[in-house]
Amino acid sequence: LAELRAPAVAIAEEITAVLSEILIRGEAPDQVPATWVPMHGDLAPWNLRRVRGRRVLLDWESAAFGPPDADVTYYRAAVSTISRREPEPAPDEAVMYWIERVKARPVTDSDAGFNARLLHALTAMHSNRNFGAEVTTSHD
Repeated sequence: LAELRAPAVAIAEEITAVLSEILIRGEAPDQVPATWVPMHGDLAPWNLRRVRGRRVLLDWESAAFGPPDADVTYYRAAVSTISRREPEPAPDEAVMYWIERVKARPVTDSDAGFNARLLHALTAMHSNRNFGAEVTTSHD
C-alpha cells in the first residue's frame, strides 16, 4: 500500500489546488464549513488512468467542497476494501464525512456489497474504535 499512498496524496493536493482556482469560495453553499476544501469526491483506483505517462483522473461529477483529507481518506478506504487489508487511521472529520455518505447509499445499489465493506474500512479508520458498533447501512 505504501506505493499507493504518495500518488493519492499528490493527486489530492493537486485537485485541491486546481479546483481552488476554479471554485470560488464565495460561491460555496452557506452550510459548507469554512475549513472545507475543493475535492474530487470519488478519488478511487478505478478512476485513475495513466495516459502517455501522465495520471488522468476520471469521474468528476462528485466534485465539491469537503473536509480536508476527504479525498485521501476515501482513496485509502477504497484500496483497503479491494485489497482486504486493514486501513490506516484517518482524520475524524474526513472519516465521518464518508461514513455518512456511504450509509446514505441505497442498499439496492449494485455496489451494495462493496459499500458494506467500504463502510467497515471507514469505521476501522476512525480513531474511536468503539464507534463501529453504531455504524449500520441505510435501508430506506
